This record gives sequence, structure tokens and C-alpha cells, in this order.
Amino acid sequence: MDNNPTEGVASAAMESSSQQEEEEFSIDALLKNLEVFQRRQQLETLERIIMENSWLEHHIARHRESLSRTTKVLQDVYKAVALIQNAVERCRREESEADRAWLAFWGIRRGGHQGSWI
Repeated sequence: MDNNPTEGVASAAMESSSQQEEEEFSIDALLKNLEVFQRRQQLETLERIIMENSWLEHHIARHRESLSRTTKVLQDVYKAVALIQNAVERCRREESEADRAWLAFWGIRRGGHQGSWI
């Protein structure tokens, strides 16, 4: 065993330098790991958002199709109601004309007593 004081100082300096390199290496490794972790988190978040967006687009498309079908049904119903209204008006007119013709056939006039057997 040497008791040379310069060797002890040199040895301590080497140990200190080695520890400092390990600490720097550890900090660098930690920072790299943190960057990798953050990047992975960003990619996972992006993937989740893309999947949610795809799901939403699918549902929007389904609702648009449903709205289109509903609009078509409403148009058909509107046309049917218009046809029914026209048919009811025509029926009333024809019934009124038929009533007048029947009454005229029997010589009955509405609102007047002339020629009326009632």
C-alpha cells in the first residue's frame, strides 16, 4: 500500500469524474426516456382521437342517411295529405251537387216553399 498523497487525490478526482459522468449519463438517459414517454403518449392520444373521429364520422353519416329518409317520408306524407285534402273537397262538391240534383229531381228547393212537398 502506497501512502502517496498525490495518488489519493488523483484517485478521488477520478472517482468524482466517474460519478459526474454517470450522473450526466443518468440525466441524459432520463431525459431521453421522458421524451420517448411523451412521444408515446402523444401517439396514443392521436390514435385515440383518430378512432373517435372515425366513430363520429360514421355516426354522422348514419344520422344524415336517417335524416334524408325522414325528409323523404315527410315529403311523401305532405303530398298524401294534399291529395287527401283535394279528394275531400272534391267529394264535398260532388256530394253537394248530387244533393241539389236529387232535390231538383223531386222538385224540392232548399230554403224555399215553392214546389216543396215538405
